[in-house]
Amino acid sequence: MNNDYQMLDDLMQDMHDRNTVRIAMTDWLIGGHAPGDAWQARDPRRTTIEGSLRSEALVLGAVLDLLREDVKEARDEGLREDTIIAALDLPAEIASLELEEGHSLNEKEN
Repeated sequence: MNNDYQMLDDLMQDMHDRNTVRIAMTDWLIGGHAPGDAWQARDPRRTTIEGSLRSEALVLGAVLDLLREDVKEARDEGLREDTIIAALDLPAEIASLELEEGHSLNEKEN
C-alpha cells in the first residue's frame, strides 16, 4: 500500500515538472509506441499499464494547464464567462473547472 502512495506522490510531483511532461509526450507521440512502453523499458520493475496511466495523467495535466492559461488570457482581454465557455466547447462542469469555479456556470441562480 505504501508503494501505491509513493507512486501517486511521485506522479503529483512529476505533473508540475515540465521536462517530465515533455519526455512523456515525446515517448507517446513521437516514439511510436504505446504510452507506457518507454517508461516501463527504463526500469523492468515498472509495468506498462502504470506507464500508460502515468503518461496520460501527465499529458492531460499539461493540457489543463494550457487551457487555464488561455482562460486567464481571455479574462484579461475582458471576454464574458459565457463566451469563454462557448469557446472551450466543453461540458459546463469541465469548463467550470477551467474557469476555477466551484459550480456549473450554466446553472440558473435561485
